[in-house]
Amino acid sequence: MTDSESPTVSDVFKLLNRSRHLPGYPLEGRSAPFFALFLRDILRDRFGKMDETLIPEFPLRIGSLYTKEERQELHPTPGCNQSYNVDYAVFAEDKCSAYLVELKTDMGSKRSKQDEYLCKARDTDFNLLVRGVRDLAKASKSKRKYVHLLHQLSRAGFVPKTDELEQLYEMSFSEDRVVRGWTNAVEGLKFEGRECSETEVVFIQPKADPEPTNDSSRKDNFKYIYFDEVANIVKRHGDLGCTFANFIEQWIKKAGSVDPRCI
Repeated sequence: MTDSESPTVSDVFKLLNRSRHLPGYPLEGRSAPFFALFLRDILRDRFGKMDETLIPEFPLRIGSLYTKEERQELHPTPGCNQSYNVDYAVFAEDKCSAYLVELKTDMGSKRSKQDEYLCKARDTDFNLLVRGVRDLAKASKSKRKYVHLLHQLSRAGFVPKTDELEQLYEMSFSEDRVVRGWTNAVEGLKFEGRECSETEVVFIQPKADPEPTNDSSRKDNFKYIYFDEVANIVKRHGDLGCTFANFIEQWIKKAGSVDPRCI
């Protein structure tokens, strides 16, 4: 690209593609918005129609996943109102299924600790995870952000749309520096939302995991969608989709395994 040319979307992907071969370059975070644009289509191809609500960085409250005794066995011991974040929470159109989606652009970033807490999240009633958001909101200094999250969950039916929720939203984003009665307002929210019958953990990643080296390896029963499948879905969606799909196919190869000068 010359100085007289305007950058294009293709130039953005070329920059990501070259940079991913540098040590420590986090392609996952940089490319995540592009995957998010097509995420519901990717999931729909495997699981059926998706609700319009898509929540990035959905927090999994540790106190909702683990008992006090279980937390004490973890090292370092986390507080009950700390959280792990999953890349996306997405919901089936009928709201009967929740999908906790993890994006991996590098197979080397897979972690057993992450698998463990995602197993816990999958086996926990999703409505308990939603109530965990309320507890995180009360404990956090970023209360406005958590109110926005609760509002997003109300769009999916997991927090009832009530006058109290709307008042809390208005209260949280008022111009007053000090908002009185906020904690009581959060306590007063109703959480008798939709019953979610199942939670699935879905990994979107370049290729299949290597075969386990021993028979004692834990079977996680996660769902997996690989980049070749993702590319075939994304390329159906206009010029942006075709351009993105071309780079997704290149990202199947491990970073550093090709000569970046040829890119």
